Amino acid sequence: MNKKSPKLCLIIFHLVFLLAVNFAKAQKNKLEPFFDETMAMYGYRNGDGKVKITPEFSDASPFFNGYAKVTIDDRQGIINQKGKIIIPVIYEAVGWSGNKNSHVLFKNGLIGIKLNGVWGVINEKSETILSPRFDYLEPFHKGLAVIGKWTDGDKVEFGVVKSDGNFLLLPEYETLEIKIEAEVIIAKKYIEGELQAGAISLDGIEILPFVYREIEQLNNGEFRISDFNGKWGLYNDELNKIYPHTLDSIGEVQDKRCIVKAENRYATINAKGEALTPFKYKKLILQDTALQGETFSEFQLITREKELKGKFYYDSVVNVGNNLFAAYASGKRSLLSDNAKQIWFEQYDRVRPFTDNLVLVEEYGQVGVIDQTGKFLIPVQFRSIKVDGNNRLIVTKIDYTKDIYDKSGNNLTNGKYKHISPFQSDRYRVEMYDNSVAFLNSDLQIVSEGWQNGSNYKEGYAAVKTNDYYGVIDLDNNWVISPYIDSLIIVNKNYFIFYDNKEWGTVNNNGVELYKSDASTYSFYPQGTLLVKYDGNQGLINTYGSEVLSPIYKSVSTPTSDSLVYVSKDRNQFYMDLRSMQEPEGTEMLNLEYDKNHTAGYFRAKVYGLYGFVDYLGRIRVYCQYEDVHYFSEGLAGFKLGGKWGYFNKRGQIIIQPAFEKITGFNNGYAIVKKGGKWGLINRDIKPIIPFEYDSIEETKYGNYIVKQGNKTGIYRSKDFLSIYPKFDEINDCGNGAAIVKINGRYGVSQLDGITIAYPEYDRVKYNPFDNSFFLIQNGSNGKKIE
Repeated sequence: MNKKSPKLCLIIFHLVFLLAVNFAKAQKNKLEPFFDETMAMYGYRNGDGKVKITPEFSDASPFFNGYAKVTIDDRQGIINQKGKIIIPVIYEAVGWSGNKNSHVLFKNGLIGIKLNGVWGVINEKSETILSPRFDYLEPFHKGLAVIGKWTDGDKVEFGVVKSDGNFLLLPEYETLEIKIEAEVIIAKKYIEGELQAGAISLDGIEILPFVYREIEQLNNGEFRISDFNGKWGLYNDELNKIYPHTLDSIGEVQDKRCIVKAENRYATINAKGEALTPFKYKKLILQDTALQGETFSEFQLITREKELKGKFYYDSVVNVGNNLFAAYASGKRSLLSDNAKQIWFEQYDRVRPFTDNLVLVEEYGQVGVIDQTGKFLIPVQFRSIKVDGNNRLIVTKIDYTKDIYDKSGNNLTNGKYKHISPFQSDRYRVEMYDNSVAFLNSDLQIVSEGWQNGSNYKEGYAAVKTNDYYGVIDLDNNWVISPYIDSLIIVNKNYFIFYDNKEWGTVNNNGVELYKSDASTYSFYPQGTLLVKYDGNQGLINTYGSEVLSPIYKSVSTPTSDSLVYVSKDRNQFYMDLRSMQEPEGTEMLNLEYDKNHTAGYFRAKVYGLYGFVDYLGRIRVYCQYEDVHYFSEGLAGFKLGGKWGYFNKRGQIIIQPAFEKITGFNNGYAIVKKGGKWGLINRDIKPIIPFEYDSIEETKYGNYIVKQGNKTGIYRSKDFLSIYPKFDEINDCGNGAAIVKINGRYGVSQLDGITIAYPEYDRVKYNPFDNSFFLIQNGSNGKKIE
């Protein structure tokens, strides 16, 4: 190799030298137009500055393929490099129409000429090929040329003429371009007022119908074509479709591949339309031959049975219904099925969960309903849609009238009623168009009608008005209270409020008057009680309609779950038990140290440094003889004695002897307790349900138990106390018999009995409550080179 190198170098030197000599000769002999100031005319000279063609032209263009266009007295012709006139200087213009063809002269031995404002074609011998009659003319390619004619509408329409002067395509197209390599003509024309694109062969046969918005040829010969939905498809050089019309954009082909975009995500395909990468990129560019981009997060959807349903590539994905997901990519929203198939893209403002099988869709403040396939059951044209107690949908229209739909989207009332109230106590209350009130049963049959007015049914009763007076009826339309009262309100099944003869009061469902007043007022309190007000004071009517506190107190609190109220009277504040009604003097608790919190009517109290329980009258209920006590839970309270904790009942009887270092209250029959420095779980029989070997135990909101040993975490399920031993860094109970687990910064999914659903190898895991499924998530990359 080294012995041949000097000889090879010599050959290369001679080749370069010869090329340089030839280039210098060519430059020297090249003719360029110049302006002779003395003669005020244009001529041509070579690279040495020697005049080769005498200045005699008012304008001159550079030579192109051995010919140059010259002008004399506003007329144009063609000369060769010897200065000989090839085409007489008698035409208004020679060459072709349009800026893109201004430098082109002869094409296949033909040239365009313009005379009397129109274009024709002659050959190099000035023989007429096409007589001047066109307003626009492009060079011939394979015997065809694009021509244009002015229309009455003051615009040019284009066609194609053959070199023999006959039309291949009449001038009826808005745009027209001959693609030589593909041997096809791309054109646009108006069809029913819409500009539509199609393709025609060089024989004049329609290849693609005129049903497209755009047809563009790519740099490698393929075509990208847009339909009128704005979606692009990819076609080969023979205009056969190789990728469907699902793309928002198609880039140029580089390195035998192109970048495509759909649903605001990018991918790559090859020139055959085959996928090279999935649509998982937020940004994607081709740098030389390498792809660079930023990927979306990958969401793998798996079931409890470990079945992979699909892969989603988005910024975020939200489970909005059974098998339905709202996905977001760079701010754009899609609705997807569980196999990641798009149902629609960016069509509505918002989608949100509604019922297990239905999803609420919003747009411009109006709502509709779709099912789990994305099919619209109720169109987006209503003010609101709500589920009633009969598992039907109450739909409020724009004019505020209402209809009832079933969950298949069938309108069951079809505008029959002026107003429909939600389903209560097995009845619908409806207002008729004559302003009367009727009641429908669950089958939407009228079971009671013709009332002047009426309330919704409540706990089996409704107040109705007939002949200007109110009464109460039950579900069988029987009178419970005869219609002779000015007004009635149903409070609950125990009592009703009446207004009559300027008095108000309460009456039970047997018609027995319980309370009456012509001076006091009332307001509703929780649990079916009433706050009574009179002369600046307050009293209370209980859930049965009876007066339990006369209006003699400055204030009365809302009743608690253990029937206590906090009242103020004569500058004293004290508790009262609505079950006993004994009013304290207000001084019973003054010398006691007690908590204002209470359970089961008992207050935690402290006497001489020891704890027990008292009632609202300050009476000892459990002797204050313990180092500490906890509040009651499931009938038992914790107590501390001799440094250890146990449990007693409301009578103070010890149920579990003090043997524990720390305790919690009982819940669902179990208590978390600490013994020997470790936590366990016991039942009322003191049986260890979870052994005493953990540093901490915490009950989840689903009733299972998270346990920790050192820095590792496990979990017991409550139904059978099978467990995952402490081996994870974190455990998140999903409430479906499975948990999201974390170890070494990676997430996975495990059943509570320890069977693995997904190994901890993901950046994140998300539970989907509607589908009872999981997303295994790998976070996206950012600006990295993609192999």
